[in-house]
Amino acid sequence: MIKETTRRNFVGLLLGAGLASTATGCLGGDEELPEPVAVNAGQACDVCGMVIQNHPGPVAQTYYRDNFPEGRAEDEPAWFCSNTCLFDFYFGRSQQGWEPLVHYTTDYSAVEYKVAEESGTLFITSHPEAENFVNGEETTLVVDSDVLGAMGPSLIPFTGSEDATAFREEYGGDIFAFGDVSQQLVDSL
Repeated sequence: MIKETTRRNFVGLLLGAGLASTATGCLGGDEELPEPVAVNAGQACDVCGMVIQNHPGPVAQTYYRDNFPEGRAEDEPAWFCSNTCLFDFYFGRSQQGWEPLVHYTTDYSAVEYKVAEESGTLFITSHPEAENFVNGEETTLVVDSDVLGAMGPSLIPFTGSEDATAFREEYGGDIFAFGDVSQQLVDSL
């Protein structure tokens, strides 16, 4: 029997083949990390330029060790309308030597989210308030489910692996640890 190769199967093969690279934000040690900030005051995504608060889905921010986006104060993070944009920025900047301190993302285990249908498409609510962010390294992501965010196919984070599993059972997708997301995975979405 020949198994049909779908995009989801292909993504699994990429991970299984060891092509995944680690996207770590916390480099260990006892370094005090900056706190997440609200991303609901008209901030634009540092990748696509969309006003973050105007779009659905997980939002994110990354603090870097010695670098920061142009025009931004040293104590401000890079802002993202989605985890797709977070990882695009991370992979691009890591090639330039940027070293992240921490990636923060929405924790869908800690918020009262809703999945709504609009014109036949499912979208998940956004929660850009500071208290809704968690260190991305603590999350499990549901990737490429039937539920979209700001940039279409989403990487939806949960601190509770059982919450991620329940979400995947209802809406499909694949489960990845935050640190197992590779450039190849993001490019496949």
